[in-house]
Amino acid sequence: MIFIRLVTIQPREVLEILNRRGRFVCDIRKTDNCDYSEISFRDAYDWLASQMAERIGQPPADTKYPIWAWYRNDDDFSDWGEAGREYAIITLEIDPWRVVLSDYDDWNAIIGHYPIIHTADEAEFDAEWERYMNAGRRAIERSWKRVFHSDGDYVQATFWELFKEDIVSISTFISTGIIPDSALG
Repeated sequence: MIFIRLVTIQPREVLEILNRRGRFVCDIRKTDNCDYSEISFRDAYDWLASQMAERIGQPPADTKYPIWAWYRNDDDFSDWGEAGREYAIITLEIDPWRVVLSDYDDWNAIIGHYPIIHTADEAEFDAEWERYMNAGRRAIERSWKRVFHSDGDYVQATFWELFKEDIVSISTFISTGIIPDSALG
C-alpha cells in the first residue's frame, strides 16, 4: 500500500489521548486553533467538511471538523502556538484515500469569503474579481473548489481521524509563541 507523509502540530495532550484511546478526532470544544463561533471560520469549516464528505466519506459520528496537517511546508515549527506551551510535531503516514489536500494560501480566501482567482495578470484578476462580486455568493463558493489544486509551496492536509498506527515519529518542543494558535488552522 502507498502512503503519503504528513506532519501535524498538536498540543502535547493529543499524544496522551492517542496513547490512551489509540485514536484522536477534532473536538471543537477543546480546540484552540480558531474561534468556531466566528461566522467566517464556521462557514469555511462547514464548507470544507462537506467537501471532505464528498471526497473521502462522512466523518465518524463523534466528529464534525477535520484534523489539520501539512503535506508541504518547510517552516521551522518551533514558533507555532501559545508561548511556553508544549507541542508535538507528529510525522504520519496515511492512506491517501483518507486525506484531502488543499492550498494554504487559497484557504485564506475561503475564510475571508473571497473568490479564489489564479492569475498573475493584474487586469485579468480585477476583471475576474468584478465578475465574481457581481455574480454573488454561489459563484464565489464555486471558485473555492480551486483550493484542491494544491501545487503551491504550502499544501495542507485534512482528515477525519488520527490513529496511533499512523505515527512514524514524534518530536516535542516548547513554543516561542510567535505564531498564534489561531494560525495553526
